[in-house]
Amino acid sequence: MSIDKLKIKQVLSNLLSNAIKFTSAGAISVRLEGCLMGEAMQFKLRVQDTGSGINDAEKANLFTPFRRNTITPNSGAGLGLSICQSLSQIIGATWPSRALKAKAPA
Repeated sequence: MSIDKLKIKQVLSNLLSNAIKFTSAGAISVRLEGCLMGEAMQFKLRVQDTGSGINDAEKANLFTPFRRNTITPNSGAGLGLSICQSLSQIIGATWPSRALKAKAPA
């Protein structure tokens, strides 16, 4: 059984970076669940935060490289989620966009 530790580390790093950037107050949690399915190890990595969330209009461009939905002094180049999606595909992982929560209406 083998996993690509570097790719998983990069995905986790990007997700945590986004959570930190867009959570000015509240909490950030990381959860890893795993189980052995025959010869294969399956796991679920979840990063949750109490940040502002992502509205439906922003979700359409969420994985577009260099596209930044929210511009702040800490905004990066707009590559983090695009890289996460690409790395996940390379290692055969699924990317559950349904898990992306929308921000509450004002």
